[in-house]
Amino acid sequence: MTGLDYLLIGGFFAIVFAIGLYEREKLTLSDYWVNSRKTSSWMLVATTLSSFIGAASILGNGSVSFSGGGLATLAVPLSYFFHFLLFAVVFAPRIKEFGDAHGAFTLPDYLAFRFGPRVRDISALVILVTFALFLALQILAFGLFVATFTGFEPNTATVIAALITICYTAVGGIRADMRTDLFQFFIMMVLLVVFLPIILQEASWERMTSLSTSFLSGADFAPAYVWIFALLFLGSSVVASPDLWVRAYAGKDAEGVRRSMTASSFMVLAFMTMAVLLGIAGKVLLPDTDPNQIIPNLLVKFVPPGLFGLMMAGFFAAIMSSADTVLLVLSMTVVRDFYQKKINPKATDTELLKLSRNLIIIFGLLGLAVALVVFNIAHLSIHAVSFYACLIPVIVAGFFGKVRNERAGFWSVALGFVAIIIGLFIDPVQAFIPGIIVSALTYWIGSIRNK
Repeated sequence: MTGLDYLLIGGFFAIVFAIGLYEREKLTLSDYWVNSRKTSSWMLVATTLSSFIGAASILGNGSVSFSGGGLATLAVPLSYFFHFLLFAVVFAPRIKEFGDAHGAFTLPDYLAFRFGPRVRDISALVILVTFALFLALQILAFGLFVATFTGFEPNTATVIAALITICYTAVGGIRADMRTDLFQFFIMMVLLVVFLPIILQEASWERMTSLSTSFLSGADFAPAYVWIFALLFLGSSVVASPDLWVRAYAGKDAEGVRRSMTASSFMVLAFMTMAVLLGIAGKVLLPDTDPNQIIPNLLVKFVPPGLFGLMMAGFFAAIMSSADTVLLVLSMTVVRDFYQKKINPKATDTELLKLSRNLIIIFGLLGLAVALVVFNIAHLSIHAVSFYACLIPVIVAGFFGKVRNERAGFWSVALGFVAIIIGLFIDPVQAFIPGIIVSALTYWIGSIRNK
């Protein structure tokens, strides 16, 4: 670490907090939740990518490929690219139109309109569980990088990382989130154009492809059918991603949302592929490293002083921009889908804004607790993504089904959720498979009986 490295990292945090503080006094509830539904197309590209690409996308995929997924892990970015593109063209413009027409803020808002209040409640519960795991994942990843930067013990570093994220997010809401996402987008790009080439040159393609066949084929991590299911279905979780729904609501118009999401899909493919390649390169360069630490250790071992601070800022940008979005979605889900709809329908915007900020603090501390208990990047990533599976069939049915069927929708989500929980105890890597199958079959059977 040189003085320039410390200056770059310190400057990054100073700019992020300055933006949050600048936005604090001017916010309305609509500003705080959906940026008053007037986000420009270029801003939407930056904020969509920055919020979507975080610890799960980078550290999670890197850890999986390093732990035995090898080249088979490319099934994950390919699946996400296809489904993200599908979301951009088919779903996102319609989400924007619905949000404008009905004043919607959350994914459960749509499910309540399409199916009824019971489906809102069960879907909001699934989102809370999913994003609690995602929050723990972001906090843990942030802590691992803080430990790399400061030399602190990882648990201590994770606590520091959580406090930074909580304070920043509570201050500025989604408007500050989007402002910083634009800045963080450009910082993140150095990972693609500088860090990845450095590591690939160190590892060399020849050494990477000479690794064992069982490693490269992914057999060391999961059976072949799991990778096939991942390629076909894992990326479909994009449709059920509440943060993308919030971004779609926040866009300026439906056509702008479509263009922005389409552009974002190609950036998502690039960053997730980068993570897979870093994990494989790590197997060549640092084969005995803890999977949690493979990407931070590559940063420490192979990036020269001067560039180190810029690369570290890039990783901080990727993780912070996702962590603050996760916190916002968690607080919005509780305030909008439970408190405002069930407990206090007459609450003023000022009261809801205050409650949102307070809940960010509470959820941040809970996420920290989960991160310290689990303390495994790959497991948290797999667990969080798996729970999306039980929401996908009911969302697709909401868009393309002709008949409103609240009972089928409720049990589809509920039984799919239970199937995933059971699956996580049996084999976490495959838990999303029974989840999506049970959820889809339940809705189909329920719809037939309703006829």
